[in-house]
Amino acid sequence: ARDRLGTLPLYYAETNNLIVFSTKISNILNGYNMKAAIGKDEICEIFGLGPAHTPGKTYFKDVFEVIPGHYLLIQNGKLIDKEYWDLTTYDLDDTLEESILKSKLLLKESLDRQLNTNKRVSSMLSGGLDSTLAFLVVVKAYEILGIDNKNIIGVTMPGFGTTGRTYKNACGLV
Repeated sequence: ARDRLGTLPLYYAETNNLIVFSTKISNILNGYNMKAAIGKDEICEIFGLGPAHTPGKTYFKDVFEVIPGHYLLIQNGKLIDKEYWDLTTYDLDDTLEESILKSKLLLKESLDRQLNTNKRVSSMLSGGLDSTLAFLVVVKAYEILGIDNKNIIGVTMPGFGTTGRTYKNACGLV
């Protein structure tokens, strides 16, 4: 089973009548002499969605991830994916100011936990709203946590909707 929100990755592969699991893809590939192959679907994942990917898939052929909030079950010789938890939403009674303050606190706590072991972060920027906002959030978090922003690595990666203006914005941020 994988944790509910996917804080830690859990990968698996079926090889030589075995199912192998690890929190690192390299352990699966190296430990079981699997070929690190990338197929057509994996290339589409990288260039179509990258750096994101379809839940359950990885960039390597025949290596998959357990989706957050799911577990795998072997039944009648088949691997079955089962969901055990889903995020529920509810209405808030907070004011806008309270919501902003709580969001900042949660973001700070999350980044502090994520950066506990690795102070270097890379961010891929198309120059569009989503990647720019993510990049600026990391910059602000580094400022709040007192971490030198020289440890932030920005890479411009124009996407399908990237215009000359948004590409220039991305380059300006990096």
